[in-house]
Amino acid sequence: MDNIDKKLINLIQNNFELIPAPYEKIGILLGISEEEVLTRLKRMKNEKILRYIGASIDYTNLNFNGILVAAKVPVGEIDKSASIINSHPGITHNYLRKDEYNMWFTISEPDSYDVEKTAKKILNLAKLKDYMLLKSEKKYKLNFSLNAYAKESDDLNFEKIKTKKIVKEIQINNIDRRIIEELKQPFPIINRPFYELSRKLEMSEEELLEKLLYYKNSGLIRKVGAIISQKELGYNYNALVLWNVEEHKIDFFAQKLSSFKNISHCYRRTEFPHWKFSIYSMIHCYDENHFEKLIQFLNEDENVLDYKILQTEKELKKKRMSFSDLEYEKWHKYNLINKLNSFKKEGNYERK
Repeated sequence: MDNIDKKLINLIQNNFELIPAPYEKIGILLGISEEEVLTRLKRMKNEKILRYIGASIDYTNLNFNGILVAAKVPVGEIDKSASIINSHPGITHNYLRKDEYNMWFTISEPDSYDVEKTAKKILNLAKLKDYMLLKSEKKYKLNFSLNAYAKESDDLNFEKIKTKKIVKEIQINNIDRRIIEELKQPFPIINRPFYELSRKLEMSEEELLEKLLYYKNSGLIRKVGAIISQKELGYNYNALVLWNVEEHKIDFFAQKLSSFKNISHCYRRTEFPHWKFSIYSMIHCYDENHFEKLIQFLNEDENVLDYKILQTEKELKKKRMSFSDLEYEKWHKYNLINKLNSFKKEGNYERK
């Protein structure tokens, strides 16, 4: 990547405007033509530096509930268990991590279902008995932007940022749901990316952009921009770090964690008698040395001695979330039929 590529990466992650010709605007900011912007982005997409350009949706505004699950999975059962777990449409992320609780996945569903019961059903299907359901008690941060120049700067220049407040709930109608479902797809790398989408939705480009701006200003859209491959920019060490923090320090410490670019996620979650960690942070660094420096830097004033590092070993699933009720309905019906068939085979089912 040359200097313009790096500037483009930094710009397009957070400055992708909801206007008819967003790539032209980026070109103006960089001092290059719209065509050069498109050419560079297409090349970066082919080279897998750029994952996609799109909108990130806050599902809590859509009457969806979610939960993080940690489970102990025998080494020989990992692939089989992952296949069963990942079949649910609300499993967006599933990772293998270095811990006795080695499989970590997030599950979300429309609130017409009980997401905790569904999580237990999935774990039962996978024949996993030792697990934790980790509810989100407070979200501090969910946003990640990579600095293409970060590796060239001082390792301890960890780039503090201002955190945004979580915004209000909004009312969603059927038209909104159609638009939101289409937003699962990446924006095309063409001159007028929203024009094609507006035609598909049978509305004008102006109407669509007005809707998207409303979603963004109200917080339904968390972010509009590019998602960049971490590894391609040298971020090879990723870990979920859990912190056991004294109650009166929790908010302050979580806000401190959230103010650093290297930290993409920060939540307060359920504690258990054997698991006293309250703050969950996802940290991204170049290597273990860089990671250890950041942990020391974050912990310098707080002296939080009790923390746990769960390094990412393998990505088992990562996909954009589905907001289609039909997909969830299909999954539940399929598993209900399988359960009934199983009862019949075992002689536990009577027809009435």
